[in-house]
Amino acid sequence: MDNLAAIVREEASATKKLLEQIELEQASSNYYGQLLEKLKAMCEEVQKMTDEMSSYVTTPPNPNREEILKRWLVFGSYVIRQINSYCDNFENADLLAVPSATMQLLYKLLKKTTKSKAFLVKGSTEFIYAYRPIGHHLNELGSHLAESIPKLEDSFAVLKFPLAYSGNVMANCNLVHELGHLIVDNRELTKELDKILSSEKRIQIAEIIERHSRPEAGVQLSFQSARDRDEINRVIENWIHETLADFIAIQLIGPSALFAFLNHIEPMDSHKRDDEEHPCNSTRIKMFIEILHKMKWDQVIIDENPELWKRIIDISNEGRTSQKIFDAAAECLPLIKEEAFTVARKVCRNCTYRVETFQSTKDIIYGLFECGIPPAEQMRGEGKDSYFEGIDVVSILNVAWFFHGKGYPTWSQKFERFDATEKTEFLNRLLAKAMEITFVKEAASE
Repeated sequence: MDNLAAIVREEASATKKLLEQIELEQASSNYYGQLLEKLKAMCEEVQKMTDEMSSYVTTPPNPNREEILKRWLVFGSYVIRQINSYCDNFENADLLAVPSATMQLLYKLLKKTTKSKAFLVKGSTEFIYAYRPIGHHLNELGSHLAESIPKLEDSFAVLKFPLAYSGNVMANCNLVHELGHLIVDNRELTKELDKILSSEKRIQIAEIIERHSRPEAGVQLSFQSARDRDEINRVIENWIHETLADFIAIQLIGPSALFAFLNHIEPMDSHKRDDEEHPCNSTRIKMFIEILHKMKWDQVIIDENPELWKRIIDISNEGRTSQKIFDAAAECLPLIKEEAFTVARKVCRNCTYRVETFQSTKDIIYGLFECGIPPAEQMRGEGKDSYFEGIDVVSILNVAWFFHGKGYPTWSQKFERFDATEKTEFLNRLLAKAMEITFVKEAASE
């Protein structure tokens, strides 16, 4: 038993040193500070409890208490290892790694849709965008240690982006979808969806799940049917979360949400395969198209870039590959999409981005981008911000995507020495500076 206690003490001591090192290196941020304080308090509580429990067993010696100590040591070690896993959230989360223009947009959108501000954004060496809710689990873990341990918001989450795209404002529009997941959890939108779903649709969904989990003819009923039913329910729940996040993203930033998604998934070899977390790309794009039509954005894309619209339609028509567990979810998803749109529209009602906003600013921004004026390097000094007077951030993003999609119409003459990558980098610098100016002006006017 002494050996087990020594191991837990060693793990806790090493973890405490790791947290101290993180504290020295971590860039200043209220939300990173909250997470760090939580982990430090949990680590210190494990150290204290290990000492107290060891003393409880040995003073005076009592063999009957050894099982209690063993159980505590197993749990204490588990907590320490969990703390270490959460330390990963500080890696590539410093201010230099996080795209500041995108962060300001995310904070603005979250402020308009929820009362929460607590989330982290970190770079990843993987080429993925991801959402990881951590608040609820950490609070639950901490509650088993001591009531004095500080709490996070239950919806506290980490959003990941590829480090390769740290400076790519347009590609990082994908983070708005991940923010959509946070909004879904923070506002408990799956519960809202459940409230408005009709009894007829509930019956239909139950029948679909039952039919797909039923054993084939001649096969004896077994536990596999129950496992299939649980798996189908889990997949449906995950897909609904994804659909709500998609619907929220496109209402918050317009077609930019779809363009960024296309940019991220198009090199993939197939758009037909589902997985446990996501419906296949063709299904998601088909639902994007439906919501674009509701918001009257489809005609704008057709007018601005018909080739891009054709590409969108082609992917949506690829269909999906049939797989047993996913087939049930694919049948159920269309039954809830109207209600999902209603729920997403309600939460986004104060900041839904409209076609009219795009049309009113398009020519101004497009002209600036087309001329490459003012270049990002020269956008400092008196009077420079007047170029973007009255222009909103989301309009800038959408116009930039169309400009990019048209191959930078006049830039081939103005920047002949630039290759395609350099043009994209230049546009991103210009875009980031334009967003920075508009955010400063917006903040001053609030």
